Amino acid sequence: MTLNKLQYQIIIVLSSFILIGLPFSAKTSTSCLYLFMMFSIYLLFLKKKVTAKHWFILLGILFFGAYAIHLLISQHPNDQTYEVIKKLTFLFVPFLVINLPIIDYKKFITKTFLYFSFGINTIGIALLTHATLTYLETKNIDVYFYHQLTDLFNGNAIYFSLLFSFSLVIIFINYQLKQTKSLLFVGVFNTIIILLLSSKIFIFILILLVLFYILNVTKLKKRITLLFLIVIGTIGLINSNNFTTRFNELDLTNFLELKSDITPSTTFDGFTLRKELSNFGYQISTTSCQTFIVGVGPGSSQNMLNAKLIQNQFYQGDGTTKDSGFLGYNFHNQYIQTFVETGLIGLLLLIFMLTFLIYEGVKTKNYYLIFFNLIFSIAFLTESFLSRQIGVFTFLFFNSISLISTKKKELNIQFILKRIFDVLFSVFVIVFFISWLFPILFIIIFIETKSNPIFTQKRVGKDERYFNCYKLRTMVKNKNSNYVSATFGDQRVTKFGHSLRKYGIDELPQFFNVLLGKMSVVGPRPLMIFEENKFNKIIPNFSSRLNVKPGITGLAQAHGYKGFIESTHDLRIRYKLDKAYAKRVTLYKDIKIVLETIKFILK
Repeated sequence: MTLNKLQYQIIIVLSSFILIGLPFSAKTSTSCLYLFMMFSIYLLFLKKKVTAKHWFILLGILFFGAYAIHLLISQHPNDQTYEVIKKLTFLFVPFLVINLPIIDYKKFITKTFLYFSFGINTIGIALLTHATLTYLETKNIDVYFYHQLTDLFNGNAIYFSLLFSFSLVIIFINYQLKQTKSLLFVGVFNTIIILLLSSKIFIFILILLVLFYILNVTKLKKRITLLFLIVIGTIGLINSNNFTTRFNELDLTNFLELKSDITPSTTFDGFTLRKELSNFGYQISTTSCQTFIVGVGPGSSQNMLNAKLIQNQFYQGDGTTKDSGFLGYNFHNQYIQTFVETGLIGLLLLIFMLTFLIYEGVKTKNYYLIFFNLIFSIAFLTESFLSRQIGVFTFLFFNSISLISTKKKELNIQFILKRIFDVLFSVFVIVFFISWLFPILFIIIFIETKSNPIFTQKRVGKDERYFNCYKLRTMVKNKNSNYVSATFGDQRVTKFGHSLRKYGIDELPQFFNVLLGKMSVVGPRPLMIFEENKFNKIIPNFSSRLNVKPGITGLAQAHGYKGFIESTHDLRIRYKLDKAYAKRVTLYKDIKIVLETIKFILK
């Protein structure tokens, strides 16, 4: 199905309205969401073909599941319901956006984001206008700074800083493609608004963005112009006491220490308060094994934090609804918030999601994905963005729209499960075995070989790409290690090296290759470059087995075909087993092969 011009314009306008509507009230942004949903469902109904086999959709479902499980295991499920409902958008926003029947996705992404950028800067003009009118009435310069600047919308300076930072990224990316005066002007104005909002973490992000941009602008004239305008604006703001006060209050004298004596009159700067809140989060999460693994639930975390604040004598307000003191504060750190609410499972899913988004951006040269999620990764350290609707919408919509270009690259769910198994199994082996075993092995290997205990060798990986494969050294240092395979009775193999090879212990460093994504726990064994070339002459298209990542073990090794290749017949059997494995990869098959390999080694 192809969208007609009217449908195309409507979906762009609705997508832009959702993003522009984020600073407004929850009712406004929710109304925009409902309109978008209804029209998207209508388009999908006409399209008649949708997919859920996209990794961001799957991760969104898993992340929602980390919250929803508390409806089943919590002793007070009613307390969890409201907070779980707030996370429902993780289920349908990625699905609806990624399945939009967009053909020219680059044009769609550019238009939607530019509409948002110009819209949010129009809101910036409204903020400055309101602040100016208030200043003329009150003569209070503070109305131009921090939370007071967002009073027009009863907003939060940190959330506004996030949206204006995203806008600046959009301006920078599009200015690189088309250097117009309008984009330059909007970029400078956008920068001034972020400076006025005075959020410390976003000032840091702003500096990084501007430095990156200045280093990448091709035309010197416009680079100097932008630098001049930003320097002048920054100097003017830094000379204002209202701006510097936010930074002067920061106490870094005892960087990691917590306050020992807290009373209701104790004051905190933002950094010190976050240290205390993070400590409370750690205490809550480590109450039991269950709270550590799956968390306390999104509905219980705030009650538990309030109890900690009361117990430690934090200021609790004057008893009125307008002043509740620190009660009602969240953890002001998304990683801690997620850890407390959903445990280690939810935290790993969040980190995995951010990592995958940045990786996808690097792989496809999608700078929106890279910069948006680098900003999220940093900003999550200072605010629990996903605890509020504006934060959830921002995270899901900006990423989902950026990912429309990847909707044709659907991932096999089995490969996603395989990667998760690879990471978890590798971490388990490294933590519980390699961490204590390697220091012992390193000493013995060094004494015997007088060489580096870790041996690095170029091997042939997925799609015949070369990579550095790690092994424990089992041979004396020699010039032929990359050209001559080990054979029975090979004099280069040391006595201890023979034992390491017999039990496959020399392959243990390859679990680091697995974590780096170059190998898998299970797959065809990676061969030396000269071996790969040699066997391709014996068996035509021998490297076709490498359409999956090479593994530490494989179907051939599980059947006893391990170590030296004794004959052409032996080679052909290994090739057929590798091809059979690569034809259909499943998590069940991987686990079975790992167990059979262990059984074979211990015989």
